[in-house]
Amino acid sequence: MSDELIPIWGNLLKQRVAELERRMAALETPSEQSAPTGDGVSDEVSAPKDRNAIVANENDGEVEKRRQVLEDLQQEIRSVQTRLDQARKEADHAAQQAADANRQAEDSRAALAARAATVQAEADKLDLTRRVIERIWPRFMLTDTFAEWKAGIEAALLQDTPPPSAALLFANLHGYTACLLEGDQKYLRDVLRDISRFLYAWLKDSGHDEGAAFDIAQAWAVSFNEECAGRCEIEVPEPGTPANSLSMTFPPRGSSPDVVSVRTWCVRDAQKRVIHRAEVFT
Repeated sequence: MSDELIPIWGNLLKQRVAELERRMAALETPSEQSAPTGDGVSDEVSAPKDRNAIVANENDGEVEKRRQVLEDLQQEIRSVQTRLDQARKEADHAAQQAADANRQAEDSRAALAARAATVQAEADKLDLTRRVIERIWPRFMLTDTFAEWKAGIEAALLQDTPPPSAALLFANLHGYTACLLEGDQKYLRDVLRDISRFLYAWLKDSGHDEGAAFDIAQAWAVSFNEECAGRCEIEVPEPGTPANSLSMTFPPRGSSPDVVSVRTWCVRDAQKRVIHRAEVFT
């Protein structure tokens, strides 16, 4: 029962009690007696002797009637009071439940707000990490074409003991992106040479043969050349083609004059002059 019903019950009880008091007062008012009549002789003298018995019986019946009515009224008062007490208990219980529900709701709102703040903080950190990573990787490495190679390097870095070739390749890629912003041409050409050294090493650590390594290195070189157009250019030696000392350095020739394996590619400046010769084996 809601709190609003308690005043209603209280008013009803007051009205009912007032009504019962009026009824009890009416019951307590004695009935009017007949006045003496005739020539001065009282009715009691003129009435038959059994009249007293009739009046006594009537009075006894009236008293019993009043007593019964009084008991009924008292019982009704107790019943109304009991219902009012029960209504108050129900209202108190409902109020306690409402207070508990409000407290739980407030606790839930506070918990949700705290969780939302935590999630937002984590999202902000992830977004910062994403933006930092995007700055570390060359732009072409973020395209679908190079997604497989990017994922391969990341997977190698997450190993318990990352291969040095993958770790150093990643470090030099970061150096390359920084150099593009800095504009240091010498460092740019140097870091491109070092990228090739660790790229070839990582490809060999990953099980690629010379032919596959050439195809992959060539694809990387094309993308580097597009980003570095007007500043420098990469030239990738192809296994099976003649080695030349103008753009390559190699140990004393073996049985073949052709390139057998590649360690680094050749880096030229904007005027096509060789800055770093490719390191190959014949």
